[in-house]
Amino acid sequence: MRTILFLSICFSIKAVAQPNDQLLKLSITLGDGLQMAFDPVDRQHNFNTEIDAKLSNGDLQFYRGHYRRSVGYYHEILEDMVKLEDTGPIDVFKLSKWQDKRFTKSEKFLRQVGKKPIPEDAYDDLTHAINNLGIYHHHIGNYPVAEKLFLKALSIRGEVFGKTSLAYVTTLHNLAVLRKDQGRYDAASDMLSYVLRFIEKRYSKNSLLYVISANNHAMLLSSLGQAKEALALLQMIEAQPEVFPDHSLDYARILVNSGLLYLESGRLEEATGQLKKAIDIYELKGASKHPDYWKIQLDLARVNLRLNNTAFLDEYIEKNLEELEKDLGASSLTYLDALELKADYLMALKDHAQSVLEYQKVVEGRKSRLGVLHKNYLSVSTKLAMAHWKNGQNVLARQQLSATMNRYLKVVESYFYSMTEHEKARFWSVLNPDLNAYYAFISANHNQFPEILDEAYNLRLQTKGLLLHNTNQIRRSLQSSLDEDLKKKYQEWIVLKETLASYYGLTMEDVKELGVGIKDLEQKANTLEKEINRSVTLSSTINVSANLSAIQDKLGDEEAAVEIIRVSDNESSTYMALVTKKEEVSFVPIGNAEELEKKMTPYYHNVIRTKTKESLSYKKFWIPFADQLAGYARIYLSLDGAYNLINLNALQSEGEYIIDLLDIVLVPNTSSIVGNPNLERNPNAVLIGNPNFDGSAVPLPGTREEIEAINKILQMETQVLMDEAASESALKKIKQPIILHIATHGFFEEDTKSKSGQRSLTLDNPLFRSGLLLSKPKNTDGMNKGDGLFTSYDAMNLDLQNTDLVVLSACETGKGEVINGEGVYGLSRAFTIAGARNLIMSLWKVDDQATKELMISLYRFWQSGVSLKDAFRQAQQEMKKKYEDPYYWAAFVLITNE
Repeated sequence: MRTILFLSICFSIKAVAQPNDQLLKLSITLGDGLQMAFDPVDRQHNFNTEIDAKLSNGDLQFYRGHYRRSVGYYHEILEDMVKLEDTGPIDVFKLSKWQDKRFTKSEKFLRQVGKKPIPEDAYDDLTHAINNLGIYHHHIGNYPVAEKLFLKALSIRGEVFGKTSLAYVTTLHNLAVLRKDQGRYDAASDMLSYVLRFIEKRYSKNSLLYVISANNHAMLLSSLGQAKEALALLQMIEAQPEVFPDHSLDYARILVNSGLLYLESGRLEEATGQLKKAIDIYELKGASKHPDYWKIQLDLARVNLRLNNTAFLDEYIEKNLEELEKDLGASSLTYLDALELKADYLMALKDHAQSVLEYQKVVEGRKSRLGVLHKNYLSVSTKLAMAHWKNGQNVLARQQLSATMNRYLKVVESYFYSMTEHEKARFWSVLNPDLNAYYAFISANHNQFPEILDEAYNLRLQTKGLLLHNTNQIRRSLQSSLDEDLKKKYQEWIVLKETLASYYGLTMEDVKELGVGIKDLEQKANTLEKEINRSVTLSSTINVSANLSAIQDKLGDEEAAVEIIRVSDNESSTYMALVTKKEEVSFVPIGNAEELEKKMTPYYHNVIRTKTKESLSYKKFWIPFADQLAGYARIYLSLDGAYNLINLNALQSEGEYIIDLLDIVLVPNTSSIVGNPNLERNPNAVLIGNPNFDGSAVPLPGTREEIEAINKILQMETQVLMDEAASESALKKIKQPIILHIATHGFFEEDTKSKSGQRSLTLDNPLFRSGLLLSKPKNTDGMNKGDGLFTSYDAMNLDLQNTDLVVLSACETGKGEVINGEGVYGLSRAFTIAGARNLIMSLWKVDDQATKELMISLYRFWQSGVSLKDAFRQAQQEMKKKYEDPYYWAAFVLITNE
């Protein structure tokens, strides 16, 4: 028999028999764990060799949850092939501390594969055994060994069978699932996307191979915070149960995954239903002793914990923990997940001392298995810190939290670069609860640890508006790039986004009728965005433009900087502030979030609308700061939550408004105080106003007077667009003016339900629910082309990288969906992403005449030589003398990055 010598991982085989596809095995994600996808019907065939029989028996034992026996079969196959001289036959049942010894044995076999001559007809069986051992080691959490096994099988299968063989793609798939669990999400995403395309093309979306891979892709999306997308994918799989054999355990595992996503989304009744269906399938299959069964029972216990159904929960958890430890060992990740549930339960019972002990076990176990930068390690590290805190161990809690926050920043640095903006937002939402826990601890313990306020302020500088900062970094880097191919790819991406925007404006019924492949276009856009992001070199993903020391150096003796922070924990939500002065950072408790958001903010807007004098808003929103800021003349203020929706200058007490007492400068992040570098200037202004609404909205003749007056004041080249010329198509063509002034109607739709009953694809995205009304562009025959709606999504794609000022002189242009820690998702965010350094926008419906006068005053003061922020304040004070009520003079706010 001719033999082949495997040297390292290189091979020279060209013509070989194809592998037995019936023996190929895929990993299948089960919650945070893993199993081997398996259909026992496939095993009902005649085996050609003894090795085939051993593989089949190994797979069958794995399927039944008898993992030690299955590994024994796989090891026997490898031992027969590599003929280890220093070992006798393996008896896995007699090994003490079987897990550790088995790891050593697997690695010994793996090293021998590259050294020993292997029969030509044996590498099919060889790679099956190596691949399946990889699934096993992945299953028990030994990721380094699993990685070695998958890489070896991948190398052999690629060289021997080709990279387009199912054997190769199977192992690539399994490596992708491992990458997901290792936290290497970018690699996992690329690999799984390739695998899904391969299987769809070679087989179909209705194949078992595809739905298993799609399940794993769904759980990757879940790991990245994209629970909605993940659940939709799992629901698509569940809708075709015919793909699976009757009462398939793999189908039950997919039910479990969707149940866990329902749990994550707070849909507890649906979560319970899915988990019970899965349990029924296991019982029908006689698999009530399977380790999966215990795990699913614990998942159900997790739902009951959320429902506060704690009767007998302690006995229930203990029983299932014992079974898992017996079957998998106390160091397996599945057991550690269950142990975390026990600690959560103890925390709910306020048994903090015992919960500390259990969380510590999980922390140490995950540290060993996953490393300190894995999100599952970090999340339980935060839980341990919270348990220390509740147990009175504040020093330990403080140390644990500080270390965890630093590691979270490293995670962001590692993964943000390869994600789309949507993916970044979802991933950050996964990490954000732990950041809230950190601030909650500071809120309660800053007196004991005064030095932690400096640390907290620096963390806030790095993370406030993180997504916006990162997006702006990428765009600035692209602008200065000398890579013309990269710039061309960026323009292609912009065009693709604009194309998608045009389809998003249609109803789902219209899109279906047109036969537009929205998902395909989105996939292409996402792929392009990732390619662009990976090609851009950034010095740092997080905001490192300034630290606390630099800000304090920049502040004058009568200046202070304030970061308002909305804090949520499991019990309540509150607002706090960090106030920075020349020499110190102070903590300010503000108040209950529900009161400020649901009572005071609507109350404030009603008072403004009805032009009523009152002082309650002053008391609730401002009094908490009063003592800390007494004697200071200028306050740099970075807002959060409800504070984005009010104008603090309009708060009054005893006849005095805050604007009379203080100079408040609104900034997106107080790091802006340090300043931004000067940019190259395009010396012109674009002024847009008095659009022709063609009967779709009330005309705004005052905007014509506004634009004409500003045009006379500005001492620079101007481009004036009015009437039909004030169109959405004209606005989209504008490139980097110093000033962009738009006077028209604004809109924001708070309700995501379509009034027509036909749901649009845009309604879930706040960037499509806010925008400006412009003239409807005309075809050459004079017919309307387009709807004249210029949305925030459109604004985001503008090129305003050198633009000093954007003025949105329209109603409610500052409104949008408030995202805590990120600001308002609407026109303000969109124009900032487009590059605007300073932005003036409105918080309520404005008076046409008063707005015209305010804007003319603004430009008159600015052109006189004062700074923009001083000109804006002087204009408001001048308007206040003429129109005393803040409804007229306080509708607009200036957000400055300078």
